[in-house]
Amino acid sequence: MTRTLAAIKEQLRRRRHHKLGQTGRWLWSVVRGWRQYYAVPGNYDRLKQFDDEVQRLWLRQIRRRSQRGRRGWTWDRLSRLYNAYIPKPKILHLYPNVRHHARLRAGAV
Repeated sequence: MTRTLAAIKEQLRRRRHHKLGQTGRWLWSVVRGWRQYYAVPGNYDRLKQFDDEVQRLWLRQIRRRSQRGRRGWTWDRLSRLYNAYIPKPKILHLYPNVRHHARLRAGAV
């Protein structure tokens, strides 16, 4: 997770002056890929932690766009923007015993 966050931080720095919508769509593709791999049962706290860190990094870069950015961008304002582009995390994969049971019932194994 640390390496992924460092890569996101670097890309956000490079995209600092891009339009917020363009950056939001790029950020969603990155977060979606990370979630599809790590959204396993029992890992919700880590998903939420990753989401919070990405949100913190994006706020920091938005605030650095101009001298007035610090006063204009509050957590509340960023939360609305973030939620518009990135939905709440959820567990995408089932427990292994449920997955395998469904395969057995279907006769796939």
